[in-house]
Amino acid sequence: MDNGVMVSVLVATYNPKWPELKRTLNSVLAQQGVDLEIVICDDGSADNKEEQIREYFNERGFSSYIIDIAEANGGTVMNICRGLESCKGRFIKLISPGDFLYGKDALKKLVDTAVRDNAPFVYGDVIYYDADKEQFSAISHSAHPQLIKPFIKHDDKNIQYNYLIVNDTIHGVSTLVEKDVLVRYLSKQQGRIKFAEDCVYRIMIADGVKVSYCGSDIVCYSFGGGISTTKEDKWKAIIRKDLQESDKEVLAVKAGDKAFLKKFNAAITERDNTTKGNKLKFWCVTPKVITRKLKIKLCHRHTSTVTDEDYIKSVF
Repeated sequence: MDNGVMVSVLVATYNPKWPELKRTLNSVLAQQGVDLEIVICDDGSADNKEEQIREYFNERGFSSYIIDIAEANGGTVMNICRGLESCKGRFIKLISPGDFLYGKDALKKLVDTAVRDNAPFVYGDVIYYDADKEQFSAISHSAHPQLIKPFIKHDDKNIQYNYLIVNDTIHGVSTLVEKDVLVRYLSKQQGRIKFAEDCVYRIMIADGVKVSYCGSDIVCYSFGGGISTTKEDKWKAIIRKDLQESDKEVLAVKAGDKAFLKKFNAAITERDNTTKGNKLKFWCVTPKVITRKLKIKLCHRHTSTVTDEDYIKSVF
């Protein structure tokens, strides 16, 4: 873009812990080969760490940042949408305190993939680490998604089937999306989806937005520290409601595809009510799911636990 900013790194915060936020910011400032800015959008925290953030950037001589603080808490989606209004970059990298970019060329890898494939939506792989430990400790975890071949081949039909029927989804922390595309889809979900912002990717994929896989570890994910991995019934119910709201949008997007809708309705019914009758109906309507689940089981992809120790130390 003519303002010189290729990527806006949008850090969405709410009562952030300074060591976690600093870790995230350290990884962003380490990036090379990409013109970037940092936009920190705070969702009405009691302690937003504004003074520490400004001091941090001043000490490092970094001035390409914006801090946008909401007057009241409105939820993750509203917070991000407000932050997007301040972003000048062509691409948006969403990230949360505690998660951090892996390697000095993480953003460049994502941008290069987007430009090469003319894809407004790209993603990479994730390294999980234990949020409860002070020292970095990588965890072996199931990779998301498992079935990557359709993304490599840009096979839209199978991407949609795997993502929406098989529920083989992309990890939201690994994504990079063109600003115009993200704004177009996410802004419509304000007031409907409140916290699970990555539900918007289901809608984008249903609508045929091109997505590419960069094939590299991109982000270290703080596992166990966020609402997406919570064991609390309250948050599980909130995330489930957000998912159901995105179901409605997918149904609207695919309204003319009766064959797909039959499979999708069976999938969401079985997901929300796993009685034997619903399971049987789901398998009858979607027999291909069995073979794909078997493929996932036999050729299961796990996240990497091998990391660059020097880089990790520089971030921590």
